[in-house]
Amino acid sequence: MINILVVDDEVLLQELLSERLVAELGATVMTASSGNEAIELIQMGNKFDLIVSDSSMPDGTGTDLLRYVTRQEVPALFIFFTGSMTLEIPPPNDLFLGIVEKSDKNMLFEKISYGIEIVWRRRSEQDLMLNEAST
Repeated sequence: MINILVVDDEVLLQELLSERLVAELGATVMTASSGNEAIELIQMGNKFDLIVSDSSMPDGTGTDLLRYVTRQEVPALFIFFTGSMTLEIPPPNDLFLGIVEKSDKNMLFEKISYGIEIVWRRRSEQDLMLNEAST
């Protein structure tokens, strides 16, 4: 099962994206309305494979959340979706998958699908390494 965190202050967009992720990809989805709320979910021990976050929100931006995830070495892939393509983002790392315009829902879903493929590939590689280590 893939665990995804959707972070956006627009509740309707949260719901639409979450419903589509569950229906089409069978993902488990949690939502947060701000970067700070998302950080609280992570601090409570929730594990996410992928975080999809708006960039501009009151009470903690998506950039704040990405900085936290990077600093704390949370092993979740990260995608921004935004109405403004001018973002201040931390230096790139192998977990950051990019930025998608909010209006382009199909591109966002393609980027999420790509992230899920990476998660499955990493899990397969980890399983293979565990099997090799046990033999």
